Amino acid sequence: MQAARRLYLYAMSGITLAVIATGLVILVEVVVTQSGLLDRGPNAYAPAPRERISQAVAMLGVGLPVWAIHWLLIQRGLAAGRPERLAEHGSAIRAGYLTLVLTVSVLFWVSSASTLLVSLIWSISGSGSSFAWLDLPDPVSGVSTAAVAFIVWLYHGVVRRGDLAAGPVQGAAAWLPRLYLYGLSLGALVASILGLQSLVSGLTVVPEFDEGYARLSAIEGGVTFGAWGVVWAAHWFYAGRLAVADGWRGAQEQVSRMRLAAFIATIVVAVGFSISSISELLQGILAPAIGEVPYEGDQTGPALVRPLASAIPWLLVWWPHVRWLRREPAAADPLRALHQVRLATHAPAAIALALGGTGIGWLLGIGIDIAFGGDRRSNLYGVPWTFELALWVPMAIIGLIVWAWHWSSVLARRRRDPEGEANSTIRRAFLYLTLGVGVVVALASATLILYRLVGSILGAGLGGNAVSELSTPIGAVVTAAIALVYHGSLLRADQRRRPDEMPERVPVAPAVPVAAATRRSLELVGPVGADLDAALAAARAALPAGIDLVAREP
Repeated sequence: MQAARRLYLYAMSGITLAVIATGLVILVEVVVTQSGLLDRGPNAYAPAPRERISQAVAMLGVGLPVWAIHWLLIQRGLAAGRPERLAEHGSAIRAGYLTLVLTVSVLFWVSSASTLLVSLIWSISGSGSSFAWLDLPDPVSGVSTAAVAFIVWLYHGVVRRGDLAAGPVQGAAAWLPRLYLYGLSLGALVASILGLQSLVSGLTVVPEFDEGYARLSAIEGGVTFGAWGVVWAAHWFYAGRLAVADGWRGAQEQVSRMRLAAFIATIVVAVGFSISSISELLQGILAPAIGEVPYEGDQTGPALVRPLASAIPWLLVWWPHVRWLRREPAAADPLRALHQVRLATHAPAAIALALGGTGIGWLLGIGIDIAFGGDRRSNLYGVPWTFELALWVPMAIIGLIVWAWHWSSVLARRRRDPEGEANSTIRRAFLYLTLGVGVVVALASATLILYRLVGSILGAGLGGNAVSELSTPIGAVVTAAIALVYHGSLLRADQRRRPDEMPERVPVAPAVPVAAATRRSLELVGPVGADLDAALAAARAALPAGIDLVAREP
């Protein structure tokens, strides 16, 4: 009953809040336009002011009272002494509503503020009249939307801080706000670095016929880099402060799976972008060396600057996050530290293996095409197979180097603690994920091969060169088969070391009679889902000769 009531109140609050925000945006637009503070963009639609004012008044007149009534009913449930106060305070619906409003409003106000800055910089640079044909952003829309969205975001942020100051929350009420905090941080980081790449592209590649677009791209890239960079830095700094804070928030944040997932996701994204950017950089060097230039009129210098501008920031993101993860307060717990190290090696190894394997599959396809007389051509630029070679050789090499680097750490840990690693949930998940992806790739490629073969046998007249069309699927099947055989053998070896199949441990003969041996009872504990068998195996491996851990007799 309470859940249905709560869902209704928050749904109506959200709908009417959107109506109020839209009305305020329209009203601010009219005020700014009529005051002469800003002019609309050259391509912006500008209806009559009286019509816009009518729309704004209608939306505010209907939306504001309805929102106020529903929101006051919600907030009244949090008043001291109310019987439903604790349930409302820890409600997943309330946390989800605040998280959604915060996410949507911050996206609107940051993007709109960026639009305003782009317009102002474009005008200040003296390019306004020179490129009037460009689809320039509207500063009036930018300032009105940014102002209203910022007010909405700020108010609901204060509301959320008040909820957290009232006491601990559990479950979805705790992890949903973390999803906003860490998800927005990662998204802002990606947007910021992509903006930097656009800035560099606009500054280095300026063909005469595209000068306006290049200049606008540079301005938009610089503003995006700065705006979303500030958002990332502010949210990540706030999250870092929470992790070292006193009280229940710091204790929860330190062991939060969402925080750990944010670190791993950031590392994986950084590894993927780093591999792609370095591969593109090497492609820019290799392509001219074999006589292939991807773009007409493109020069080697600018072609190398763009991927370099992407590779350097992502490398600077990758390394610090790995170091920060290892220095997390919760890493003082040896068991948690072991899990974090496993994640920090298996996750990058997975993305590197996927990218490197893709490159190898394409290279095998090129080799098959050349060896059996295909007429392979690039689908992008209509150039011979040599350009594809320049495209995929760097991806295969860099991907496999990064995979081998991380996988060597995995193999070293398994040599030190075979039982613990064999029973690790993280390792097992990685192996099953790799096998699953390999099977899907092999099935999809085999389907294409069979389709082409059956069509040829039946005389379906599919057209095209059969060797060229089958070369890439065959290369993918071969690559997937190699990955399946290798990782499948590792999984079989791990399964032979499962606790229920491991040979009974031979006790170490004590130096003194058993009756006279010194004994101390210990209890092994860990968080929910912890791999206690791995921890026990690691502890046994670290004990000196003559000392052993034995199970308590029932």
